[in-house]
Amino acid sequence: MRDYQKCDWYAFSSQSGADWLIMSNPTISVLMGVYNGEKYLAQAINSIFMQTFTDFEFIIIDDGSTDRTSEILSSYHDPRLKIFHQDNMGLTKTLNKALGMAHGKYIARMDADDIAMPERFEKQVAFLDNRPEVGVLGTNGVFRDEIEKIETYPILLQTDLEIKQNLIKGNRFIHSSIMLRKSLLDKYGGYDERFTQAQDYALWIKLAPHTQFANLPDVLLIHREHRQTVSMRQRTGWKIFRSVRLRMWGRYLAFRNLDYPWHYAVYILQPIWFTVIETNPKTRKVLKTFLVLTTKGF
Repeated sequence: MRDYQKCDWYAFSSQSGADWLIMSNPTISVLMGVYNGEKYLAQAINSIFMQTFTDFEFIIIDDGSTDRTSEILSSYHDPRLKIFHQDNMGLTKTLNKALGMAHGKYIARMDADDIAMPERFEKQVAFLDNRPEVGVLGTNGVFRDEIEKIETYPILLQTDLEIKQNLIKGNRFIHSSIMLRKSLLDKYGGYDERFTQAQDYALWIKLAPHTQFANLPDVLLIHREHRQTVSMRQRTGWKIFRSVRLRMWGRYLAFRNLDYPWHYAVYILQPIWFTVIETNPKTRKVLKTFLVLTTKGF
């Protein structure tokens, strides 16, 4: 049986603390923003403390939760854990605040309802240590619908060229699987606070001209897909990504020298076309149908 099929083994507790050597500059800074995450928060935190690679600090910001999140956080006493509470600011600003507190060489993202496999950090650090040209590293993962118990196994693109070519279509990383070099964020900035959603997608576009991307093929994350989230993404997801692409148009031009297949022109021009469509009702139906048909199957 594969490890990620045994969710119940996350019963770890750090109630009594541990004699960890606290480093002023840990290898990894793990960032988590949580808002009303009581249902799965303990599993997410425990999965980080079960990592085989232990040289990390774990920064958690409670973004104004009104449920038992604060109570759950207060039950942990591991010295690597740094907990902060604030009024609700939203995920983008919360992550930037956490970045400002981070001291690690690498930044690892973790969501409050996901589960990291025990070897996630070990494998990501080994890869980044051996591949200095790669600045952003994701992993494969399991997408789980807790209501219907459905698991799907996405096939993520692995090479820098594949990821960047297809970034123009949409996000090619699982955000909570990401580990990236803090030096990149120090130089080029963190999350764009204009975006309350798809902030990770905007960050990849910003960083694309300056570093290489990669995804590990290993399944190193269980990512929860909530029905409400899936439904919202189906209704509005394309609009969100279109908005990001339109606002980040100049960033696209910065890595325009990639050898795109001809049909990718549809994705490059799509944000502008849809903006024109929405201001001209007479052409909206025809052009939307055309774009949907031309992108289907790619």
